[in-house]
Amino acid sequence: MTVGPFNADRYEIPLADGTKMFCYVFGADTNQPARLCGDGGPTPDHVGVLFSAVVPPDGNEFSDKVGPAMAPGYYLLKPIGSTRCDAWFLGKLGTREWLADKRLLAVDTTPDHVTHVRVIDPVTRADRTFEARTTTSEFVLVRAPNDVAVMLVQKNGGEEILLLENPVENPLLTVTNVSEGKSAGNRKLYAAGSVDRIRHGVFQPPTGFFGHITWSGTKPQYDGAPLGPFEEPRLN
Repeated sequence: MTVGPFNADRYEIPLADGTKMFCYVFGADTNQPARLCGDGGPTPDHVGVLFSAVVPPDGNEFSDKVGPAMAPGYYLLKPIGSTRCDAWFLGKLGTREWLADKRLLAVDTTPDHVTHVRVIDPVTRADRTFEARTTTSEFVLVRAPNDVAVMLVQKNGGEEILLLENPVENPLLTVTNVSEGKSAGNRKLYAAGSVDRIRHGVFQPPTGFFGHITWSGTKPQYDGAPLGPFEEPRLN
């Protein structure tokens, strides 16, 4: 069968609950086949595949007859020539979005609240990773026109904001906390959640809240007032 730009061999593994798991072999006729169980789809430029790999159950026919499946996690698959497959292991990816159909943005927060913002280039195999200490593990993604910048707004509280500017060409991550009220935009944004904080103890920005955010190039504004200042993230 065809998966993105690849011709792949597909196998079915029956599961105990009556469903099926699918496993694939990319580059089956080469000396380095990629054996993966899970699901994948083409990258936006259709020159590769982003594959989410899982662990097959013990004693399955695929592992016994075809060979052991590769480790669980995400892979970027690219063809090398007409038959070989380059399988780039990306590990765990949390929130993920394609930016300008060129870069993969991945956001994940560790149990000790270090948020990793990764900008992955599937063509050059570049993985630029930024870190910021946060109090949350969940963010809402707000994209500037043409993806010239991306803002990550704290889902529960709406106070912490991470700003990723120029993610495609020259990514830079900075942060601000609107509760500190350092600018008119910060004060306006913080005030928008004041009633909810009084009534419920926490503010969860509704969908309409994000309609107040506009952009001046890579710089965000709230109700026409600049947010910020944005500073380099701290890890202590």
